[in-house]
Amino acid sequence: MSKKRKKEFEFPDLLLKQISECTRNGFLMFYFNQDGLPQVAAQYDTVDAGLAMNQHATNWCAALNMVNTQMMVQNIISAGGGPKGK
Repeated sequence: MSKKRKKEFEFPDLLLKQISECTRNGFLMFYFNQDGLPQVAAQYDTVDAGLAMNQHATNWCAALNMVNTQMMVQNIISAGGGPKGK
């Protein structure tokens, strides 16, 4: 007996259209699929809007990385794991 693989989930076009209608120039959405793998859904009204969203996502990720790094450094220092001076 062969196992049938579940049909891969995709956001319905109607739902993506409704999300798009709630925005001014489009959207960029990250999510995890049923296998736990990251996926992206994006829709833009213009190339300019897509480029602007891409730049915003890049800046947001960079800021998030800086915050995470700062938190990690603070955790290391508060745990007494910082560099030892002579």
